[in-house]
Amino acid sequence: MISDADRVTHMLDAIAKMRISLEGMSKAEFLGNDDKKAVAERYIMIVGEAAHMVSRETQERFPQIPWLDANDMRNVVAHEYMQVDYNEVWNVATVDFPKLEEQLLAIRKYLPPPDLKGDFQQ
Repeated sequence: MISDADRVTHMLDAIAKMRISLEGMSKAEFLGNDDKKAVAERYIMIVGEAAHMVSRETQERFPQIPWLDANDMRNVVAHEYMQVDYNEVWNVATVDFPKLEEQLLAIRKYLPPPDLKGDFQQ
């Protein structure tokens, strides 16, 4: 069984990979690059799915984490793909994810250690 700590680790890994993928890019470059947009969608989906799978108990214990918002964005990217607003994807990647990363790092120390070995592999 995958623990909540593992799910948080998945989220943190996806956020870090998103940051690395978009490093040095401007918003205009991102908006003109279909490959980078697809990568961003993938990492948003990982973060949202992992957030959704975190137990209700942990979600209630740490209400400052936007668990539902992460899942909602995942649903838009996955199910309403023809209506994805890539300006919003850029904002998620460059504004929301750095804040979420800080929040997740702050709560991770209160969770049991993750069961995963090494970096999360997709």
